[in-house]
Amino acid sequence: MVDASRKPRQMVLYAQAGILVPLIVTTIIAIAVGGGEGLMSTKLTGPSAPSAAPGHEEAAPAPAARAPEPEAHGEKPKEGAEKGKGEHGDEKGKPVVLKGTIIRELPPIVTNIALPEDVWIRLETSLVFDAEKLPEPEVAIKEISSDILSYLRTLSLSQVQGARGLRHLREDLNERVAIRTDGKAKELLIQGMVVQ
Repeated sequence: MVDASRKPRQMVLYAQAGILVPLIVTTIIAIAVGGGEGLMSTKLTGPSAPSAAPGHEEAAPAPAARAPEPEAHGEKPKEGAEKGKGEHGDEKGKPVVLKGTIIRELPPIVTNIALPEDVWIRLETSLVFDAEKLPEPEVAIKEISSDILSYLRTLSLSQVQGARGLRHLREDLNERVAIRTDGKAKELLIQGMVVQ
């Protein structure tokens, strides 16, 4: 009788050991692989800074490397950069010049759309063009703004909803810009759009 009661217990122990052994082996392998990955990433990124003792303040991180100045690339410095303003200039409507390409912010356009009539749209855009190809950008910007206003008044709400609507709007506006400038403008960028 003693032998009969021992067999079920021994079976349970063997079953538990059968589960534990693979679990222990898997854990050891995971620790080894994780430790190896940690060592490899430390070697690739360089030595880490010594950790601060408890109760001590941590040292401030090193300042990030600065981008090279425009003179290093053979470009003239921008006026805003000379006067302590940001690289892109703080003034609205001030063109940004990048190797002959000018990005000029257009005035925001606010109008109601066709359907429903009580829904308004605000569109903020920028025009990308070459200074040599488009000698009179002010005239072109006024004409493009007028075209955009006229086009937005013909839209319905469903035409500007979602990613697909935004993509179609951008394509349609770029077609109008290309027609208005005889292909001299590169692109019209949509910076922001609010529909309410």
